[in-house]
Amino acid sequence: MTLKPDKWYNYFEVRQMCNNCGNIILRKSFYSKRDFINCTKYIKELIDSGRYETDAPSLDIDSLKNRDGIWTKDIFRFTVRCKECCQEFVCYADTYHGNGGFVKK
Repeated sequence: MTLKPDKWYNYFEVRQMCNNCGNIILRKSFYSKRDFINCTKYIKELIDSGRYETDAPSLDIDSLKNRDGIWTKDIFRFTVRCKECCQEFVCYADTYHGNGGFVKK
């Protein structure tokens, strides 16, 4: 995953979200495993649109679970970045304790 150097912003600069990012549906928290799965599918659609990129190697639910249907890790965290305005969003889930969300970074 590479970005053009002119797209990086100084820490003190104010970043304005583009119209694409203003329409993203965020989740303060997940109330069930189904919420996390649905959000992962939504993020996959965002990536497939070509406007966003992620640091996650795979967003397929089958790759997040083993053969027995058990989560491969207790904590999942990946970043989604807009290619136009470089706004970052974080999706995180703690499958052991049962919390997580999809929020603006």
